[in-house]
Amino acid sequence: MASTKEYGFYILHSESMKDYDLNFLYFADPRFTGGTTSSIANEIKALKQKKIAPGVCPVLSSVFPGPRPFHEFFTNAAEENDIFFIPASSKISVHTAIVHHPRIFETFPSEQIHISVKQLILVIHHPPFNGVGLAEYDLEKIIHNLYELFRRKITLAPVSPIIRDQLLSFTSDKTELLDKNWYNLIDLKEWHFRSKRALSDQIIIGRHSRPQLSKWPATREEAVLAYPEKTNVRIKMLGAPPELSNYFKPKPINWELLEFSTDRNVRSFLQEIDFYVYYHSHEWIEAFGYCILEAIVSGVLVILPKSFKPLFGPAAIYSTPKNVWKTIKHLSNDNASYIKHTKQAYSFIKEKFDIKNFIPRLDLYGVPLKKQKHLLTIIPKKPPQRILMMTSNGVGLGHLTRAMAILDRFPPNTKTAIFTLSQGFQLAVKQGILTQFVPFHRLTGAPNKQWNTALAEEVNDFIAFFKPNIIVFDGNTPYSGLIDALNYHPHIKSVWLRRALWGKDSKVLKQRSKRFDLIIEPEEFSGRFDEGATSKDTNGVIIVPPILNINPKSRLSFKEARKSLKITYNKIVIAMMLGAGNNFEFSTIRGILISQLKQYQDVELIEIIPPIKKEKLDESNHRQIELYPAYRYSQGFDIMITSAGYNTFHENLLGGIPTLFIPNEAFEMDRQLLRAKHASLIGYAEILRANDRINIKEKLDRLLDANEREKMKQRMAVLQFDDGAKVAARLIHQLSFALRAKTPL
Repeated sequence: MASTKEYGFYILHSESMKDYDLNFLYFADPRFTGGTTSSIANEIKALKQKKIAPGVCPVLSSVFPGPRPFHEFFTNAAEENDIFFIPASSKISVHTAIVHHPRIFETFPSEQIHISVKQLILVIHHPPFNGVGLAEYDLEKIIHNLYELFRRKITLAPVSPIIRDQLLSFTSDKTELLDKNWYNLIDLKEWHFRSKRALSDQIIIGRHSRPQLSKWPATREEAVLAYPEKTNVRIKMLGAPPELSNYFKPKPINWELLEFSTDRNVRSFLQEIDFYVYYHSHEWIEAFGYCILEAIVSGVLVILPKSFKPLFGPAAIYSTPKNVWKTIKHLSNDNASYIKHTKQAYSFIKEKFDIKNFIPRLDLYGVPLKKQKHLLTIIPKKPPQRILMMTSNGVGLGHLTRAMAILDRFPPNTKTAIFTLSQGFQLAVKQGILTQFVPFHRLTGAPNKQWNTALAEEVNDFIAFFKPNIIVFDGNTPYSGLIDALNYHPHIKSVWLRRALWGKDSKVLKQRSKRFDLIIEPEEFSGRFDEGATSKDTNGVIIVPPILNINPKSRLSFKEARKSLKITYNKIVIAMMLGAGNNFEFSTIRGILISQLKQYQDVELIEIIPPIKKEKLDESNHRQIELYPAYRYSQGFDIMITSAGYNTFHENLLGGIPTLFIPNEAFEMDRQLLRAKHASLIGYAEILRANDRINIKEKLDRLLDANEREKMKQRMAVLQFDDGAKVAARLIHQLSFALRAKTPL
């Protein structure tokens, strides 16, 4: 009989498992690109074909000490339930754990691993030594780390003969060497094999790889032998590092250095070339060569150094750089020999590296998959991850609103809290969110240094109380007190949610960004004009669609909004919302606008007062209401007059609301003026600067013209809304499962 056991966050149905909750678990750094992630992806595809969804314990290793997003494969696989992220704190037993890449445990993890394993396999994706005999990593240290963590002998699984040769000299009573290589695999169904090749007077030689300089020949002389500088030859290099042009200066005129991009993917690139030629520096040792595998299964003839022959055998032609051109000349006009070779190469790859080999491999090493009548099925109860959102003070409600928008999109059983410096904290309290408010130093008059010391203590206390897996900071500049608190708790994952369009002072931002595991940036409509501090600092940044609290389609209808706000249906309604004015003088332009709008008949002005407005407004001749979130009612407004903060700006454009933007131009603010100018120049909105007394009537007249408003709406209608808050919530939730192993003890 199959038994059902509940372990807190999922239910495991197993047959003949007895002592183990999971058959199979990966430890992997999901931020790797290249062959490591490709090999894991194809193993997981092989498991999926057998209806097996493995567990993955994500490890944030010291290979990438700064912020870096998960590879999209892991993000998508988790979303589609092809894998399940399992935190290291899970008190479960596993039959076989596979550690993919030795360096993920090069640094001891910052929290205890409670997962127990029977069999531990370490897949060696990278050679311990480079081409000149220097150590690439300390394998002995890694073995000690793994042995102390799991108390099991470690089986070393090299991915190629060249790594096996290096491991033969490694001796340890804590390891054993797998008798067969753990070859990287490929799903042949995903690759188009080119069975025919069109002859041409021009020969195209290509290669693709990560942009790492050592993956190219060491000298220009050697490089032009492998990649000949000839008029009838085009050399296309996909993934070339930026410094390659200077390194091989002068760059041969027939070389095309290409970056990876969405419109030039590997599959289409390989269909464009005649020969795939791969030569690298003598200092580099290619552990496997996944890019080579991709070229062969695409029907491209591959030419390699002889060092690859033990791995790829008859699937490639082996030559010195000096003889590359001779080989190409011989085969370029002999189409029959070319096609014969590529077909034989494909057959060899199919036999040796197809994903169909993975399940037999697991069976060979005793992983109990095929022995079960019912393959392991994991039915997830999404883990009650604990996520803390922290927001800066802000002069408005933008940071707090974004935090609440993301918080609302986590899985229902997620435990959440907000630690905020915003005076609007009561908005979170009213929504039933566990909330801690700490006033900003400007509000209390405390000196900056002492305030940050106190902030670190407050954050530490709240961490001790709430015990979050991850902290997400939404603010312009991470406070030094926050960084101190994060450093005090190295096991806690961290995300910086930051907007674009800032000033050019980036020294502090660059330094503090290193402590975060991920940086999420909501898409900025005017982002292509950004020249600020964060525009060039894109390492570890993932851009998500605009983050709005409310989907534009979820707003109240025109009639519902007007009925709810008790507005008559036959008037032009202008909603004015100039923010709290806590750091910028809006009062003068506000007074002029109110006076001017009195001159228009059939116009009703409604002024929306923010909850954090410091001073009460005393005008009684127009309606004033406190409304949050105002966007929910915005279809009841014909026109809005607002500042150009990130939230309101993107809400109004995506909501198709004709708007007069009055940017807040305070020094410490983001570049609201740029946003407003951009929208105005393309006919999406009007702009009025706060010191402009001359053009007020002209701007209002244009907005009060029904035809002009309709033109604005039609232009804005092309904008598509994607739920950036939902995307951000997914990325944060997935990261919360990770084990941090990148901070030295």
